[in-house]
Amino acid sequence: MGMQGANSKQTRWGGTMANYSQVQQDIVTSFKQLMQEHEFDEISIAKIAAGARITRRSFYNHYADKYDLVNRIFDQEVFPFVLNVTKINSWYQGSRFICNYLKENEAYYKKILPLQRQNCLKEEFHKLTEQQMGLLIPETLQGRTLAKEDWLFLTEYYYNAYIGLMTKWVLGVYDFTTEQFVLRWRSLLENSLHNFLRDFAAK
Repeated sequence: MGMQGANSKQTRWGGTMANYSQVQQDIVTSFKQLMQEHEFDEISIAKIAAGARITRRSFYNHYADKYDLVNRIFDQEVFPFVLNVTKINSWYQGSRFICNYLKENEAYYKKILPLQRQNCLKEEFHKLTEQQMGLLIPETLQGRTLAKEDWLFLTEYYYNAYIGLMTKWVLGVYDFTTEQFVLRWRSLLENSLHNFLRDFAAK
């Protein structure tokens, strides 16, 4: 689908993308088109609304601001597929999906990922990590228990590692293909998760 925005459609690299209402689709499409030609800070709500042929009030009926728009785009276009495959034997397919999605929309995310204001995308990555860990940890524990502090420790570790490595990969710091990146992330997560639970989970 790319960054042109559409109702629920199959991507060429697997999964179903966002299911927007017509107004949301118009807003998202307008914003993504503006991002092709402008930096994030140059784009106003008025410009987004004009491109979507709606009023500013209509924009605010759907999104709190443009930071919320960025977060909700990622949420709706990424979360459904990733969480659907988050099982111990298939979670890495979600990482492959994210990598392909970010590469497909590389120009857009090269502008978005470095943004530090308003927790742009960081909250969404954190929320995604929390939900993934909420699925992976119980399956891996196999009847053992894990203290709340250790659960939080793991979530924060994987969140910080993933968003840091992913951002640098998208920006070209690491010269890995998608498969090479996913292979390394899979090895890191599965081995460290297994070892951590072996050492700290209670039987």
